[in-house]
Amino acid sequence: MVDQSAQIQRLLKEAIGAARAGDNKYARPLLRRVVSLDPQNEMAWLWLSQVEETAAGKIQALEQALQINPANDAARRGLERLREEAGRAATTQRSQTVAQAEESSPARSSTQAAGPKAQLSPMEDLRPMLEASRRRKSPFRLSELVILLIAIVAILLIGRIVLDLLFPDPDARPGETVQQAAPANQPAGQQASQEQPPLQPQAPAPTNTPSISQPVEGQPSAGGATGSLLPTQLNLHSPTYSLHINTVTLSESSVVLNVTLSNPGTAAVRFKGEDFRLLDAGGATLKLDPARSSLLPGNANVFVPIVARSQATGTLTFQIETIQVPLRLVWQPSDTTVSHTVELVQ
Repeated sequence: MVDQSAQIQRLLKEAIGAARAGDNKYARPLLRRVVSLDPQNEMAWLWLSQVEETAAGKIQALEQALQINPANDAARRGLERLREEAGRAATTQRSQTVAQAEESSPARSSTQAAGPKAQLSPMEDLRPMLEASRRRKSPFRLSELVILLIAIVAILLIGRIVLDLLFPDPDARPGETVQQAAPANQPAGQQASQEQPPLQPQAPAPTNTPSISQPVEGQPSAGGATGSLLPTQLNLHSPTYSLHINTVTLSESSVVLNVTLSNPGTAAVRFKGEDFRLLDAGGATLKLDPARSSLLPGNANVFVPIVARSQATGTLTFQIETIQVPLRLVWQPSDTTVSHTVELVQ
C-alpha cells in the first residue's frame, strides 16, 4: 500500500509539472493512470479536466471530482460553463445542417432543368407554377431566420441579466478564478500555494512551494540531532479544508510543523488541535503543546474557524522526550471521516 501511494504521488507530481509546462499530451496518460489506481483522488480528476482534448472528457472529469467533493464550488462552476458551451455548439451545428439542406434543394432543381427537352418529366408544364410557389415561400423562410436570430439575442440578454442578478460580485461568477490574498501577518517565504488547478488553462506560473523531490536536511542521528526536515507528502485534502505542510523542524525537545490550512469553499469551516496526532515508531502519541502552537488558542479542544476562501498559516508544536523514528502525522479533520497518515521522518 505504501509503495502504491508513493507511486501515485510520483505520477501525480510528474503529470502536474507537465500540465503546467503546457505538455498536455504527456500529462494526460499519467493522470489517467493515477485515477485508475486511486479513483477517489480529487486532485487528479481536476487536473485531468484541464488536459483532456474533448469537451466530453473535461465534463466527465469534473463530474468525478464533484462526486468526491460536492463542496468544490469552483469545479461546479467550470462544469456548468462547459455544459453551456457544449449546448451552444450543438445548436450551431444543427443550424448549419439545416442551412446546407436548404442550399442543396435549388441545386437539384437546376440540374434537372438542364437536360434535353425530350427527357424532361411529364410534369414539365407544372414547373413554372412550382418555381413561382418556391419564390413566394422564400420571404417566409427569411422571416423565420430573422425571428430565430432575434430569439437567440433575447435569450443571451436575459441570461446576462440573470447572471448579474445572481452574481453581483464579478469574482463569484461561473468560470472565473478567484485570487486568494495571503494573510497580512504571514511570514515572507512561507506563503502556501494550493495544488488545486485553475478551471481554465493558463500559462504556468513560478511557485515557491518546496518540491517533493527536494533532499531531506538535518537527518536525526541516534543522539537526537536537530534540523529542518521535509515530509514525503506536502498536500492533503478533505471535504472541509486542505492541509499544506510547509516545513518540519526537529529539536531535542520538540517537533514543530509549519502548516497552511486552506478553505476554498464559500462557507466557513472549523478545525481544532485534536485533528492532528503525531506518532512515534512505537505507536505512542506525542503530546501537542497548544501554548507553543500559533494556530491554536491555547486549548487543543477548542474549534478555530477558517472563513470562506482564505488560509491560515502557523505552527503545531509537539513535545518529545526521546526520538523514535519514523514519525508519522495522522490528520483527521473535524466533521469528516477522512483520515490521512504522512511519514515525516524515516
